[in-house]
Amino acid sequence: GADTQLRCFRELIDKGDETSWGSRVQRFKYRLRLESYKKSAVKVQLYDRIPASKSEDIEVKLVSGGSGLSKDGVYARDRRPHGILRWDLTLAAGANDAKARDIGYEFEMKYAKDKHLGRQATGMLQQMEKDYRKMAH
Repeated sequence: GADTQLRCFRELIDKGDETSWGSRVQRFKYRLRLESYKKSAVKVQLYDRIPASKSEDIEVKLVSGGSGLSKDGVYARDRRPHGILRWDLTLAAGANDAKARDIGYEFEMKYAKDKHLGRQATGMLQQMEKDYRKMAH
């Protein structure tokens, strides 16, 4: 359940979009900030998601931030290939404000410049939520 003494924020730091030859490359850089108002250290599993494509027409690649991802074998086998990011962390007591824990990552999507992702994305949020619930249980 939700713990009111733990807080998490997600912020888009930078977004790039360039076209090179016949490809379009979009880069997204995010920062996740974790805060703890607890009086003792606490173990936390932090999740986020990047796009995952079943099509060979779209390449999605984690550019940075992957070194801190969970080493759990089941996660690496079953969830990571579907764009689920997971960090296993221990937050120190009182890790808030200037002591908050920041996690950064960046990913890029590369696809044909004449492909339009927005048209397909209309129902994508609901599908992503459904996929996540299936994998979480």
